[in-house]
Amino acid sequence: MEGTLDPMATDVAPPDPPAESQTPRGRLVDLALAGVVLEVALLVGFLWPLAIWKHHGIVEGHQPLAVVLGTGRIGAVRYLVIVLCAFAAFAAAAWLARRVAGRPALWIVLGGVVVFSATLIPINPVGAHDVYHNIADARTLWVHGDNPMTTPPEGNRDDPFYPHVPAWADYASSYGPLWYVISGAPLPFAGSSLWPNVIGQKLIATAFLVIATTLVMLIAGRIRPGTAIPAGVLVGWNPLMLFETAGNAHNDIVMAAFALAAFYAIVRKWWTTVFPLLALAVAVKYTLIVLAPLVMIWMVLRTDIPLRALARSLAAGLAVGLALFGPVIVDGSLYHALARQGDHILASTGSALVSLLIEYRGMDVAEATYVMKVALGSLFLLGYGVLIWRLPRNPSFATLTNAASWMIFLFLFTASWWFWPWYLVWLVPFAALRPHRAPALAASVFATTAMLMYLSYYWQLYSDWHFKQRLVAATIFTAPMAIALLQAVRPWLQSRLRGLVRSPAAPDTAQTQRP
Repeated sequence: MEGTLDPMATDVAPPDPPAESQTPRGRLVDLALAGVVLEVALLVGFLWPLAIWKHHGIVEGHQPLAVVLGTGRIGAVRYLVIVLCAFAAFAAAAWLARRVAGRPALWIVLGGVVVFSATLIPINPVGAHDVYHNIADARTLWVHGDNPMTTPPEGNRDDPFYPHVPAWADYASSYGPLWYVISGAPLPFAGSSLWPNVIGQKLIATAFLVIATTLVMLIAGRIRPGTAIPAGVLVGWNPLMLFETAGNAHNDIVMAAFALAAFYAIVRKWWTTVFPLLALAVAVKYTLIVLAPLVMIWMVLRTDIPLRALARSLAAGLAVGLALFGPVIVDGSLYHALARQGDHILASTGSALVSLLIEYRGMDVAEATYVMKVALGSLFLLGYGVLIWRLPRNPSFATLTNAASWMIFLFLFTASWWFWPWYLVWLVPFAALRPHRAPALAASVFATTAMLMYLSYYWQLYSDWHFKQRLVAATIFTAPMAIALLQAVRPWLQSRLRGLVRSPAAPDTAQTQRP
C-alpha cells in the first residue's frame, strides 16, 4: 500500500517520522476507538431518528430532514448536535490516522467504511428526494425503453413506481448516459417496490464509496509513503461522504470513483487508459470534465510521457465518449439537458450575488442573473488559467493533485450556481490525496459547513428569500474560503516574515564612521 518514493508521483518531502509515544498496536486501538465513537454518533444521530422502520413512507414536502427532526428550534439544535458530534469524531480519527500505517490499519479503515455505510443504508433518505427520481429514470430506460434525458417520470404515469416520485416528476433528468446503465442494476431484484429499489441505489453508492476510498489510499501511498491511511480516513470516514452516499444514495460518488481511477492510471503510468476513464466519469455526471484540460496540459509538460502515448489516450477517450454520448448528441437531448441545468440558481455564491444585485442595484432577476454568471464565470476562468500557468516544467503528480483540488474548489465557489451538500463528493477524494496539506483541510472544513447548509436551508426555508440566500452562502463558504485565501497569501506572508527575521538592524553611521 505504501510503496516507495516515486520521482514522478511525489514532491521531495520525506515520509513522516515514526511516532515513539505509543506502540503500533496502541495507535491502532486509538484509531479503532475513534471509529467506535463515530459509529455511535451515526447510530444515535442518524439511524435512530431516521430509520426506515420508523418512517415507512416517503417524507413529503420541501424540507424532509426538518420535518423528521422537527421544524422548530429543538429540531434545528438536534441536527446541529448530530453534525458537530459526528465531525468531532471524524476529526479525531483523521488526527490519529496520521501516525498509523500497515495492513491492519488498512483493514480498520475499509472495515470502518463498510460498518458506517451499513449503519446509514437503513435510514430514510430525507436529505433529498433525488433517489426516487433516479429509480424512475432507470425504469424509464430499462423497463420502458425511453430516454430519461427527454422523458420525465410523468411520461410513464402507468408505471407502478411513478406514485413514489414526490418531486420533479415532470422534469427530465440531466445525468450522463452511463449513469442510467449503472442505476438499472438493482431492477431485476427490486422490481417496482419502493424500499428494495431505494436500498439497491444505496448499495450502488456504497460500493463506489469503498472503491473510491481504496483508490485514494493506493494513490496517496504512492505520492508520499505514510499517508495512505489518513487519506482513506478523510474520504471513507467523512460524515458527509457517508450521509450522501449510503444515506441519500447520490450518484456523485460514481463519477468521482471513475475520475480517481484515471488518476490511479496516471500514477501507475498507464497512459492510454487515462482519458477513457475520465470519459467514463463524465458519462456519469458532467462536472469533472473540468479536470480534462488540466490533465492534458500536465501530460504535455511531463518530459517522460511520449506525445504518442498522450495522443493514444486522447483518441481512446474520444472514442469512449462518442460511443456513450453519440446517441444523445444526435437526438439533441444532451444539449437540452445541459441547458436545463444551467438555469438553476440556488444556495450558492451565485444566488447570494443575485440577491445583492436585486436588492442594492435595482436589477430584475434576469439582469442580475446575467451579471452574476458573467462575473463568476470570468472569475472561474481566470482562476483556472492561473492554476494552469503555475504548473512548472515537468510537474510532479503531487502538483497535479494539488491543482485539481483547488480547481474543483474554485468551481464549487464560482461556477456551481446550484449548490447542494453532496457536491462536496467531487472535492473531498481529490483533496485527500495529500492529507497533510491545505486542500485536505479546506475540503474537510468545507464538508462540515456543507452539512450545516441543511440547517440554514431547511430550517429557514420559508424565511425572506434574500436573507436565506445570504445566510446559506455564508454558512457554506465563509470558513473554507478563509482557508483558501490564507493559503494563497501564505507565500507572501512567509517571505515578509523571513525578511523581518533575517534583516539586521541598520548600523548607526554616526557611531561607526572612522575618524
